[in-house]
Amino acid sequence: MNSNESDAEVASETGYSKGYLRYALGMFLLIYIVNFVDRQIFSILIEPIKEEIDLSDTQLGLLGGISFALFYATMGLPIARLSDQHSRKWIIIVSLVVFSLMTTFSGFAAGFISLLILRIGVGIGEAGVNPASQSIIADYFPPQGRAFAMAILMLGGSLGIMLGFVGGGFI
Repeated sequence: MNSNESDAEVASETGYSKGYLRYALGMFLLIYIVNFVDRQIFSILIEPIKEEIDLSDTQLGLLGGISFALFYATMGLPIARLSDQHSRKWIIIVSLVVFSLMTTFSGFAAGFISLLILRIGVGIGEAGVNPASQSIIADYFPPQGRAFAMAILMLGGSLGIMLGFVGGGFI
């Protein structure tokens, strides 16, 4: 999305106004930030979680690493496939709701198994955001504006990590 392009040129090329494209990209950025804040807060609060529900270091490693990462990585593929066949907006909404609810419920986990199941749910929920967002960006933005739009989206990861560490520190 070149700043020299008029709203009419962008709208005729993509079917969307510059304002709508900025709004959509801003929403994707915000969702991606929340996605990363969740990950960082868990890692910041790992010691208090360990003490509160009496977890071993092995259990913490499973919760913070493999339970999340395995499902995040593997579920990204079938969810990306769903994004090709179904409403990407709804996939993002459902993913956001799933990982937000699973994160919230993690605060009420009574032990290792319940927290493990919830962390798996967080991984699955977060896995749906990226493929669907990138697919929409590829459709919404003209070729000469896609790299910039993707860079803005990926900025969400860095901002989310930063905000997660700051927020986790306050918590």
